[in-house]
Amino acid sequence: MRKLNTVANWFLRLFLISIFFTGILVFIFLFRPEYFIDDIELIIKNKLSNSIDGELNIGSMNGNFVTGFKVNEVDYSKDSTIIFSAKEIYIDPDLSRIAFGTIAFSEVIVTSMYFNFQSSQSDKIQYFGKPTISFFNTEIASLIIDDGLFVIVDQLYKLNGELVLNYSNIVELDINSLNIHSPAFQDVLVFQSGNLIYNNEEIKLSNVIINSHWVAGKANIIVNIEDFQKSSANIHIDKLFLELMNGSPINIHKLNVEIDSNNRILNGVLKCEVDFQNRKYSDIFISGIINKNLIELDEASLIVDGQLIASTG
Repeated sequence: MRKLNTVANWFLRLFLISIFFTGILVFIFLFRPEYFIDDIELIIKNKLSNSIDGELNIGSMNGNFVTGFKVNEVDYSKDSTIIFSAKEIYIDPDLSRIAFGTIAFSEVIVTSMYFNFQSSQSDKIQYFGKPTISFFNTEIASLIIDDGLFVIVDQLYKLNGELVLNYSNIVELDINSLNIHSPAFQDVLVFQSGNLIYNNEEIKLSNVIINSHWVAGKANIIVNIEDFQKSSANIHIDKLFLELMNGSPINIHKLNVEIDSNNRILNGVLKCEVDFQNRKYSDIFISGIINKNLIELDEASLIVDGQLIASTG
């Protein structure tokens, strides 16, 4: 019996010692990962460089798996043109998800970001071409853009907001909040919510709610990249304030646009009311079809100063 107790105590001590050293190793790995990985920055840079076509530069990287990592002075260029840059990227890994094989982050904060969408796409896709999605299977629970500048079709857009990103064989983006400033807009464009799904066939926008000083409404849009004639849209705008080139204001109310596809022909209906130059144009109705590059109006009508004006064909 005494021998059995001795063996049991020995195994217990061995077990406790193993647990102790395992805990130390885990602690060091979480707080000092560089002891296990000679150069984390070099490994990440090599992985990304093998996945993208261009030159990636990272200024410095510090942090750990518990408090998160900070990557400073990041830029990506191609053919001497900067496509992406950021002053700082904070990354908080989701260890519970990573332990089960999913690349997941609790939070990613991108500060002073620049992205030239036009240059990134110039040599990859043509108009209504088919893009290819292949990179990482990644989930980001909170993607915060702090002072982001985007260049799209020769226009500048300044973004601040919080998003949820799921990047795999599709790109899914949930909008928690998003503010966009641009010279192309009357004022800041405020997105309260919305969902975007992008794959190799279509771009789908669902439950997009905008509530800005100059425009407010809701939209559901599907753009078929393979065949634009299979696209659809349902847009409801409560208010839209615009200024013409000469500075004249125009107010649009109760704007409803419905577009659906029937045998690869887009059928569209537009309804709205307009205030312009101290006159009210009510019950505006326009219906027609879009067949490739041809737009045909079936019917149009409106009421001006109490008189109905209508046209068919």
